[in-house]
Amino acid sequence: MKYLLDLEKMTSDLSYKSFISDLTSENEPIEALDIKGLPEDKMQELPFKHFDNLEEIRIFDSGIGNFSQQAQYFSNLKSLTVLQTGENNAVGDEEQILSSNIGKANALTNLYICSDKIKYLPDAICQLKNIENLTLSVKGLLPEKLYLLSKLKSFRFDMMSERLDEKLILDTISKLNNLDSFSYTNPFSKRVPDFQDNLLNLENFVFSMLNVSELPTILPRMTKLKYLHLSNSLQTIPEWFVNLKGLEYLTIEGLADGQIPLFLKKLPNLHTINLMACLDVRLDDSRIEQIKNDFPELKILGVNADY
Repeated sequence: MKYLLDLEKMTSDLSYKSFISDLTSENEPIEALDIKGLPEDKMQELPFKHFDNLEEIRIFDSGIGNFSQQAQYFSNLKSLTVLQTGENNAVGDEEQILSSNIGKANALTNLYICSDKIKYLPDAICQLKNIENLTLSVKGLLPEKLYLLSKLKSFRFDMMSERLDEKLILDTISKLNNLDSFSYTNPFSKRVPDFQDNLLNLENFVFSMLNVSELPTILPRMTKLKYLHLSNSLQTIPEWFVNLKGLEYLTIEGLADGQIPLFLKKLPNLHTINLMACLDVRLDDSRIEQIKNDFPELKILGVNADY
């Protein structure tokens, strides 16, 4: 059974307490809970110790301090989402603290944290030994011992503060040796990050740095890639792309010329090219027809239409 706990839909404090009472008296186990718009004081009233069957919790624009302190009750929790953005939410611009007790939710396999209110990530995250998919979009540095997450296969990091030391972040990433999928976003830096060889076996790679026109030097050697998403100020597709023999799906944002070079025909597994985000490119009918003729076996997603 899944519940949505939305304070905006509660007509009074009494209705909120009545709802909580109903939750704890449910005969059917609660396996999923969505929490929306709850300030810290209301979160403190949630009787998490009665929700030991929870497998998924999604928290939207709510206080998280008391929640994360009760993580020891989440013995069956497999997926946790925390989303806090902007000021139009129950916590305003107040800094949020993720308790070190989060490390006790040791059944977690999926952890998604996107918050401009969190400035510190506790080292206890590194105790979540069953984590397979991890997204961290915060204003804090990565825990130094993230490499202890030996089952981690998919990792996404979005930098939300230009004050963070990118060198320290890259050093932490360089020790993650079992990744299949990696996404890196940094809207502040103007330098290409020096990714290390631990990323050579990636099958999925998302690289988003809008202030950078070059690509990571490691990319021509990432021959096991199946999915590649580039979001930067790339001027043109370089010819070394022919090295990416396993590539199946290519997405490019910000490509200045919007040109799809013929040498991409040499990629035997490529079936889709997505240029939809190349907003500066306007393809007329003749150009569309030319692309169709040049790549009859490819699906091309364009700016104006899909064709």
